[in-house]
Amino acid sequence: MTSLFPTLLSLGLAAALLWAALAEGRQQARRALPAARLVRLEAVLACGAAGLVGGRLGYVGLHWSLYADHPLQSLFIWQGGLTGWAAAIGALLGVAGYAAIRQEDAWQLADHLILPATLVTFSVWLGCLADGCAYGQPVEPPWGWSSPDAAGTVRPRWPTQALGALSTVALMIPLHRGLRRPGLQPGMIAGLGMSALSAAVFSLSLVQADPAPYWGQLRIQTLAWGLLMILALTVTLIRWRSQP
Repeated sequence: MTSLFPTLLSLGLAAALLWAALAEGRQQARRALPAARLVRLEAVLACGAAGLVGGRLGYVGLHWSLYADHPLQSLFIWQGGLTGWAAAIGALLGVAGYAAIRQEDAWQLADHLILPATLVTFSVWLGCLADGCAYGQPVEPPWGWSSPDAAGTVRPRWPTQALGALSTVALMIPLHRGLRRPGLQPGMIAGLGMSALSAAVFSLSLVQADPAPYWGQLRIQTLAWGLLMILALTVTLIRWRSQP
């Protein structure tokens, strides 16, 4: 069966590039974008590439036993295998690195890349919904969403993929409005958006049942998204306190 995840992820990246190309006309002058259209497109590409590399490195590192005998297969990203929190870290490093190279304000650039990042996150949840990854724990009828597990067993489960997609869509409206709001310290929109995205994935990871590496009694992804949420909240607080 053909996997839809790569296709949906590609569509999400395309939507992010389209937003970067057209966003200037939708922004109010009082909160203009920090760079020209070409710079925004380059920034989305840099973050997307860094996110893919980070996500793949995280997956290979956590599942090295699958690649120890055939290390070159770790480069075959089209065969699947990405780790969400590692991709997020890679994208954040991509923002910082690109801003440093182009001498842009990293905080402002992050503000205007958080919405494209949300579009990509939405496409990832849709890909998991289509391919059956990140499925939820079983629940008793009539509750839950009938979906298969890794073995193909279908039963009512927590609708983790659908809830993830819906939470991401719900976040797009306040993010868009925040970009139009004057007076906010640069970096606050990105911090709040990253906090909300991390909180959603953190919460849903508590009811996931798909195979995943653990550290003690918790999934590594649960710990990682929790730390990212705390980091994003801390950054938001620091930027808020630095307002004139």
